[in-house]
Amino acid sequence: MEAHCIALELKYQNQSVKSGQHGQFLKEKSNEAKIKRDIDEIEIINIELEHSVDKLLTENERLHKENEHLKQTYKELYDCIKKTRVQTKDHTDSLNVQLNNKSTENVDLKAQIQEKVFAIAALKNKLRKLKGNSVDTKYAKPSVLGKPVLQPLRDQSVVRQPNAFKSE
Repeated sequence: MEAHCIALELKYQNQSVKSGQHGQFLKEKSNEAKIKRDIDEIEIINIELEHSVDKLLTENERLHKENEHLKQTYKELYDCIKKTRVQTKDHTDSLNVQLNNKSTENVDLKAQIQEKVFAIAALKNKLRKLKGNSVDTKYAKPSVLGKPVLQPLRDQSVVRQPNAFKSE
């Protein structure tokens, strides 16, 4: 096939030389060569652009995967933080309830202590009234029942009167 093309080309050249169109033939040949060279350059640029597009598509795919991975990671972190926040809030609420219960318990205990202080003060007043009688006024700490326990003095200089509290 190539041989046939070359033969036709030669035949055309011969005819153009004979008819005086040799200059025009060379001009057309020159234009064809220039066009072929431009087409080759365009094809090379097209191939380079296709490679660039392939690289960009590959980079885009890589970045897309990385983006999806980061989305998943941040979602997991957000869920974990949210869960921890709820747990912390529940724990804080529980501690606040415990604190309120302890505060209430402390108020109750303070009221009980105040009642006992009043009872002790009343007993001391009774003891002062009875001071004329020889009575042991040393008390131990209140018992579990809240009643004072008498402790005898070890000092024998105080005379005890067994009938000091009898009605007259």
